[in-house]
Amino acid sequence: MNLSHLFSDEEKLKSFNNQFTPGRVLYLFCNFTQPPKEKYLLIANTNPLILMFVINSEINQFKTCKPHLLNAQLPISVIDHNFLDHDSFIDCSQVISQNDFSLKEIHSQVLKDMGRIKGTISQLLARQIISVVNNSRTLVKDEINTIITSFNNY
Repeated sequence: MNLSHLFSDEEKLKSFNNQFTPGRVLYLFCNFTQPPKEKYLLIANTNPLILMFVINSEINQFKTCKPHLLNAQLPISVIDHNFLDHDSFIDCSQVISQNDFSLKEIHSQVLKDMGRIKGTISQLLARQIISVVNNSRTLVKDEINTIITSFNNY
């Protein structure tokens, strides 16, 4: 049952800001996907840059043929993360940033439906993300350092 209509936008924004942290998963409509659709996104950093990873239900065939991309696909299980509908994969080969998805867009979607804030990942998965990101051949050094710092504080 969604009770967000009982709270003011100011109260919802305060709640969102408290939950907008690395390791949190959001379920948002994404215009940057082809075709545009609802996706789970894992927050990897919030300040000064918003960085997120996409969670996919399966690994893109192109990425299965490239070992460095395939190694950046981390399984996330519904058993350990019951906010998911099914076992999935975190794509750590690329980040979604505020260039792709602004904080204003995120606020707009979440304030309309606070249920878009899902759960958090396990500490074990956070450690696996650090390892994958640390060995990344596709992320830039600043992204790597920022994400590792975020998840080290997780």
